[in-house]
Amino acid sequence: MYLNIVFEKLYNYWDKVGDYLAAHFPGAIKKKNNIYFSSIIDNLQDRFKDSNSYCWLKSFKESDYKIFNEKRKYIVHHFGTDTEYKWLFIKNHMNKEILTKAFNELIQFPVFLKCQMQFIREGIYYMLSFIEEV
Repeated sequence: MYLNIVFEKLYNYWDKVGDYLAAHFPGAIKKKNNIYFSSIIDNLQDRFKDSNSYCWLKSFKESDYKIFNEKRKYIVHHFGTDTEYKWLFIKNHMNKEILTKAFNELIQFPVFLKCQMQFIREGIYYMLSFIEEV
């Protein structure tokens, strides 16, 4: 359960970064109901592609954020980790290989999320640097 919540809260953080950038760059808003980290970063691309801080945000959005958000969408919108792993363990209770693999995947989430927390620290730095540059 907590794993699902952490994914959602990390996503909420990046959504707020998108809101903050949209407040500073209102021209980047193409649709008022489409203010997300990804959409704002994409909409700023033409004007600020030479900014190092913007380039970090753009690169992050296209790599690590994309991986994070794909996992989040699956967990939040399709199958929560608690439910998914419970059913996997119930269905395969006699298959040690599948259970070991599933357990190893599950225990890697804290490492993955710790990396995401580091990206948050870097992201706030680059967001503020980007705003300061402009």
